[in-house]
Amino acid sequence: QEVFVSAKLPLQQMPPVQLEIPRTIQGIINVAASGASAEKKSPPEVLIYLFPVDRLNSSAEKLAAVFSDPFTFHIPAVLNNEYWVQVESIPPGYYVKQITSGGRDALLGTYFPSTQPLEIELADEAPVIKGEVRDQDGQPLGGSTVLACQIPCSADAAPNHLIRAQANATGQFVVSGFPPG
Repeated sequence: QEVFVSAKLPLQQMPPVQLEIPRTIQGIINVAASGASAEKKSPPEVLIYLFPVDRLNSSAEKLAAVFSDPFTFHIPAVLNNEYWVQVESIPPGYYVKQITSGGRDALLGTYFPSTQPLEIELADEAPVIKGEVRDQDGQPLGGSTVLACQIPCSADAAPNHLIRAQANATGQFVVSGFPPG
């Protein structure tokens, strides 16, 4: 369908503008079996977002997943663009092991919506870093943001490479959500 928009030019001089119809993508989330147990484990409650890559005026835009049950979710209003997949509020001891869609890695790379479900696999063997933020006088710096970065780390690293934690009022923090190693 073509739609014509006119500012001050006659209608016949304006090129056609193609409108894109957003779609809903489907996804599943699982916890990788650990140790001798092959029992399917319910994943912890997490938040899943899509952030557009390199799209004008999209810095605050994020699309949130809606969970149908502990294992399935959908993300409405997804356009045919490239996205970063971000998994947030991962409880201590868990990390995102992999994110794929149609066999394509979306954990370290970007995600392009397809008819294949977005598959997120968590693992429950993550290390936890605990610490305390203090100033040069040894006083706690409550409310400080602590940032941990997986190697390799750069200014243009994928969002899943960066793990943020907030120090409490006494400066204590817990960083988790990254893989062992």
